[in-house]
Amino acid sequence: MRPKIAAVTAMLLVHAGPLQCQPGERSPLDDVRALLDSIAHTAVEVRAINREAEALEPRGRDWFQRRQAHDAVRCTYRDGHPEDCAAYDAEAERLNAEAGELRQALARVEHRRDEVNARYASFQRRLSMLQFFGRYEDWGARVVACSRLAQVDAAAGCLNLEWERHP
Repeated sequence: MRPKIAAVTAMLLVHAGPLQCQPGERSPLDDVRALLDSIAHTAVEVRAINREAEALEPRGRDWFQRRQAHDAVRCTYRDGHPEDCAAYDAEAERLNAEAGELRQALARVEHRRDEVNARYASFQRRLSMLQFFGRYEDWGARVVACSRLAQVDAAAGCLNLEWERHP
């Protein structure tokens, strides 16, 4: 059994007045529009990040092929003449440096993707909460109507009845 609403609470609701926006204040609909706008902008950002990640793929494939070609041919030098493999070693250093650059670029993209996906998930949770609370809109309007009753006993009775009916 749900607890009854006390007469003092009913009186506070009666004297608090209706739950309405004052002129110049944002309405809940403005918040919903802003949320939907944020979701749309975030989706555009996700697509841009995905394109950036896709742009790294050909560079990675090219690097991998060059690395395989490099590793397929080993360089050996004569005793005491490491300069015989200087070009081979320089190419290995360039490939290693390029691999580091590619890893950093991919890490930056993944970090941005994680941030944007977390933001997008947060927006989606907020949207689902708004949908959940939207079910209470009619009930809330009835509660507000009860709170407008002039007599405290009538308001308390009305509020108790609505509490029993709430979704």
